[in-house]
Amino acid sequence: MEPIPETRAALRLLGEAGDQHLGRDLDEAARHLREQLPGLVGLSISVVEQDVTFTYLSTARPLAGLDGAAHLAGDPGEPAGGSGATASDDHDDPLDEGRWLLHAGEGRANGVASTLSLPLFDGPRVVGSVNVYGVAPDTFAGRHEELARLFGAWAPGAVTNADLSFSSRVRAAGAVERLEDLAVLDGAVGVLVAVHDIPPDEARRYLEEAAERAGVTELDAARLLVDAAARTGRSHP
Repeated sequence: MEPIPETRAALRLLGEAGDQHLGRDLDEAARHLREQLPGLVGLSISVVEQDVTFTYLSTARPLAGLDGAAHLAGDPGEPAGGSGATASDDHDDPLDEGRWLLHAGEGRANGVASTLSLPLFDGPRVVGSVNVYGVAPDTFAGRHEELARLFGAWAPGAVTNADLSFSSRVRAAGAVERLEDLAVLDGAVGVLVAVHDIPPDEARRYLEEAAERAGVTELDAARLLVDAAARTGRSHP
């Protein structure tokens, strides 16, 4: 099992920022999972708060065309514990049964015949999900508890075959950009903390309110603030 290039780059960014543990932990989990499940195709870990996904693929099972399949039908995948798919006659509905069947067919055509999604909790809050992908319909049969223990997930919340198109791989492609955006937001919060001598939580609320008043996104406001601080060579614009 190897991380896709975007995941490798994202983990490198996190390592440079001081978090070397995540990459090692994910590498170890992927290695152990591959040893226990010979039919494993891939693994994705999604983090809700940062809206970042990390994906590993089995180097023994190339999966051509998955990105195109996910874009073709949209992206019905969601963290385990979500509402799930419902049948509908409205083909514009993102949860329409026909769209899910299209995803399922494309996924199987590219080597994914089963998936298992497990929610990750911090107390009462869902903080992420683990999604694993198998080459056979029964790859994860009877393995829910085992996989939940490996990742510290909640086995009763398991959802099967919700992402046969492997759409989490598409989300993982944006991990580097998302982490760079988060770094800009953190930088802007740091500027506000230094200028106004306020706690980070209050600085974040200040940034949100300023963006809303200006009619721009929070990220755009953060970029303006960080750029202004850099131009003046001070800790504030």
